[in-house]
Amino acid sequence: MYRSWLHLTRLMNGKPAGLAALALAAFVFLLQLPTFLSSPKAMLDLVEMGYVCAWLMLVTTLTRTISVSTLVAFWLVGVYAVFTATLVVGQLIIPLTGNTIAFSTIVASITEEMIKAAPVAGFLFLVVRRNGWQTSVSDGLLLGYAVGAGFAFHEDAIKRVTSGSGWTATSWSALFPTLLYQSGRPTLGHDGWTALVGLALGLTTLLRHRPRARLIALAALAIVIADHGTANWIGRQGRHLPALIGAANELLLNGHLAILLLATGITTAILLDLRALRWAAVRDRWFPPLRMSDLVQLIRRPITLEKLRVLGMALDYIRHRRAAHFGAWRWRHQTAVRDPMENMVTALQTLAPQPNR
Repeated sequence: MYRSWLHLTRLMNGKPAGLAALALAAFVFLLQLPTFLSSPKAMLDLVEMGYVCAWLMLVTTLTRTISVSTLVAFWLVGVYAVFTATLVVGQLIIPLTGNTIAFSTIVASITEEMIKAAPVAGFLFLVVRRNGWQTSVSDGLLLGYAVGAGFAFHEDAIKRVTSGSGWTATSWSALFPTLLYQSGRPTLGHDGWTALVGLALGLTTLLRHRPRARLIALAALAIVIADHGTANWIGRQGRHLPALIGAANELLLNGHLAILLLATGITTAILLDLRALRWAAVRDRWFPPLRMSDLVQLIRRPITLEKLRVLGMALDYIRHRRAAHFGAWRWRHQTAVRDPMENMVTALQTLAPQPNR
């Protein structure tokens, strides 16, 4: 029966080109891997970031709509495109600041956080507008973490350090070993900062029918920039803070505000996503959910190429169905449109090319 879903299992006509670009970037990364690993702590960085990414993927298993290949692509975007852009912008701005501490505390925090957020925001809004694919809040979280982790990995490899202080530095480190603990202050770091902004962008995208939804993303970006700048100052100057920086640090709860927002935001994102999916599922009369037993059969021995192909189709179907359910949930408040569940069918049909006749 999976064959009848074939026309629902391709997101964009340009997917082959996207996969080719991903393959090229991955090939370049593999060529440079020995250089990256020449840093004595690069492997530890990968392990810590991989650990956080693994449990984020686990807790969003029932809610995300993006594929693993998309997540890998955004990690590579962080490693190369975002890192290069921040270097170029930094070299342009350094002469204007005299390379003073103002650069690291204010200018760098603003430019780096905005550049890291740009690909996530661009993807979320362009995909929704051009393809009708409604992403979840969890998608923004994962994309943000991937970009931030990629950027942090490249920066750490050059500086020959690790992003975080390990699994035992603070009470939060068991979940976020990439937390940096310096001068008595925990700091999220690039992966956590961009994850928080990405989560806010995911929420903004899902709630974009509400006029004030954009304030969510702007507020998250402002908090992250302030936390980044304060952490930079403390990292270079210690705890001797001028009045303005000290006041900002107090408002940021000495680095704990961003951590608390990310932790509570992850829980809120999953609950909101599940609520939206549940609302749509009980109204869906066209596309049934896949049974877990059917998926298990596809990974039992003997594993064949045909089974793997069908498994890929089934997972694509699940993602498409979720995306349409999120779209139907968002459309429920728009009285000018027809039944949201009929719009869901239209969305699915629009997303995929027609089957071969």
